[in-house]
Amino acid sequence: MLPAVFTSGGDSVGQAGSTTYIKVVVAPGETLWSIAADTAAAIGDGHGDVRAMVDEIVSVNSLVQPDVQAGQVLRVPA
Repeated sequence: MLPAVFTSGGDSVGQAGSTTYIKVVVAPGETLWSIAADTAAAIGDGHGDVRAMVDEIVSVNSLVQPDVQAGQVLRVPA
């Protein structure tokens, strides 16, 4: 699901040092690991480390614990 795209760390997409994120709505049965694995596979440009992707999603979303709930909105790298 790609309802919105936004950037962090820069004023424009493509600027050095900026990261583009998309909003993802957690579906029933999804886990943080499954979302990170799907994201890492989709990006495919050296971001294939699922653990690193989990860490980034946790950090960007200020998650206290790695549990996610259906309907929760997360920012994930695009």
